[in-house]
Amino acid sequence: MHQNSKKVLHLSIVDSTNNYAIALIEKKEAINEMMVIADMQSGGKGRHGNQWLSNKCENVLGSLILNMNWLPLQRQFELSAAISLAVCEFLERKTTEKVYIKWPNDIFINDSKAAGILIENRIKGTLWQWAVVGIGLNINQTDFDSINNKHATSLKNITGIDYKIEEIITELQSVLIEKVNDLKQQQFLEILARYNQRLYAKGEIAIFRKDDQELMLTVKGVTPEGKLITFEKTEKLYDFDEIKFLRKLK
Repeated sequence: MHQNSKKVLHLSIVDSTNNYAIALIEKKEAINEMMVIADMQSGGKGRHGNQWLSNKCENVLGSLILNMNWLPLQRQFELSAAISLAVCEFLERKTTEKVYIKWPNDIFINDSKAAGILIENRIKGTLWQWAVVGIGLNINQTDFDSINNKHATSLKNITGIDYKIEEIITELQSVLIEKVNDLKQQQFLEILARYNQRLYAKGEIAIFRKDDQELMLTVKGVTPEGKLITFEKTEKLYDFDEIKFLRKLK
């Protein structure tokens, strides 16, 4: 383990950077805007209890620690939208390909997943104390067969460039903090508009799973509360864990 600065804590291997960051919070050793980075995770976490798998030293595996006592708990989606947009805009700087946000917070380049985001919170009563923003961002890994993810891609796959991970981390951290500061300055409606502009499958029919049923829904947008706006015979809103995006209808 080595610490590049008070704002970046670099680990060689850890079960999960989110777990490590949460432990720092519980020990009262967390620093606002600190990023915990690992070369490798033995138990990386994704949404819905999925595992996030990555080759060693080839990608960004990190967690940004944020003090959240400035934002009400019921506005959690605002942070998710800001972080998603930051990662999206970061990738847009690196490639001319289309970069999308797949609701609520997966990042796609064209039709392949390039990044995943998992936000875990520490709450006391009704006070949102801390957020731990876990980000897995595929950078230099080109073969995803070993982790059984045929629908993944990376920046190197898209551009052919071999990137320096430490430089990517520094730039990404800066973009993330900048977008969080935009949110602090009451710019959420602009963030939401830009999020919706990049919404994956917007205006298209996609297949979703609700319980044991598959639904064909037209994706229309996302509300300020983070609900997905869909249309079948009528317009309907869905929360994050009500439905799961499966694929676009070809």
